[in-house]
Amino acid sequence: MSRRPVRHIEVSANRAFVPAHESRHFWRVLKGAASSGKSYDLAQEYILHLTDKAYTGAGLLVVRKTEASHRSSTYAELTGAVYRIFGDLWPRIWEIRSSPLSLRCKITGAWILFRGCKDAQQLERLKSVTVPSGKLCWVWVEEATELSERDVDLIALRIRGTLPPALWPQVTLSFNPVSSAHWIKARFFDTPHPDVCLHESTWRDNRFNPPDYADRMAALEKANPELYRVYALGEWGEVGGLILTRWRVDDCPENDGCYDALSGGLDFGFNDPSALLSVGVKDQVVYIRREIYQPGLVNAELIELAEGVIPRTTMLWADCAEPDRVREWQRARYLCRGVVKRPHDDVAQIDWLKAHQIIVDPSCKHTIRELQLWKWIRDEQSGAYTDRPVDVLNHAMDALRYSVSEWVRYTPDPVTGIPADDGLSRQYLEY
Repeated sequence: MSRRPVRHIEVSANRAFVPAHESRHFWRVLKGAASSGKSYDLAQEYILHLTDKAYTGAGLLVVRKTEASHRSSTYAELTGAVYRIFGDLWPRIWEIRSSPLSLRCKITGAWILFRGCKDAQQLERLKSVTVPSGKLCWVWVEEATELSERDVDLIALRIRGTLPPALWPQVTLSFNPVSSAHWIKARFFDTPHPDVCLHESTWRDNRFNPPDYADRMAALEKANPELYRVYALGEWGEVGGLILTRWRVDDCPENDGCYDALSGGLDFGFNDPSALLSVGVKDQVVYIRREIYQPGLVNAELIELAEGVIPRTTMLWADCAEPDRVREWQRARYLCRGVVKRPHDDVAQIDWLKAHQIIVDPSCKHTIRELQLWKWIRDEQSGAYTDRPVDVLNHAMDALRYSVSEWVRYTPDPVTGIPADDGLSRQYLEY
């Protein structure tokens, strides 16, 4: 498929998204599985439209729950689309600003602005946002499941006033599906509405996926059919079988002194993501404050990223399977210890978490994603859920379990006789 908003410019896109491109509905709701290409395609569409003189006067507001998350997601997608479409000519066509994040088309005067809605102050800022020239007619809400229904309705109110004939008002929500109990499903999918365009996509719709992606999805389908339905096919997740349900997304206090206790959890990875969490407890409520979640990191790179995420005075509990990596953290002056793994310790940690209310900071998007998908294994014959967690897409969950291990009261080991005091002495005795 080719689109030519500027003479001699041709781009490649996925045909599955043509119906969404042609929609002029006020609400455009794009539900996609992992690697379906929806964010890539939306970024490209917006750059093409905003460079086209036919749409002169249009402006785009891009919203995520946390403003800082734009830099590695929507801003990266949109700037990548500029480089990809215009090649070496891009500086003559677009101005890209990194502080504050924004883009301006030199041909049409169109602006792209980036905002967050993490707290009351940011929501208040949204009420008065305008583009420096033209009209704000389009809004793109990425990872819309992170936002509340009230957030989205307030954002939609930013589109107001009379638009030129060639333009149309539109709010686009893009997201990966989560629980079937989510408000987006109830509002847009369960009740048809004439001013809503629904679009669904999977990894099969993205012809730009690497050649081995089909094999990886086939392996996931065999290992965990339920996760495959949500992660690969983009279906809504069932509520049944979820391990942790007493959690919500909200701002976590930033000041370390606000908490009764602090801890950290670290699950090592390389091809799989490494996951590091900063966790606090106050008045019996668990706060997941910050996360690092990234594949391809050697230990030195992970330690560098941890600066400002985990204080060196905080205990950091890591997977004991890699003692060399634990020692490297210790040489970097972190209070890092390997968590001893005994049979059923994971269940004890989960039971402790289930007994507490959990608040997750909106910036911890990968942790939120895993919480939405973390389930017990279902017995294939009986259909009943077992007491063993699914061992797929659980890197942040492993880090979370490690982080609370010192607060868990364990059953005494029948062989060693180590007492079930607070778990902390057990950790040190075994280390």
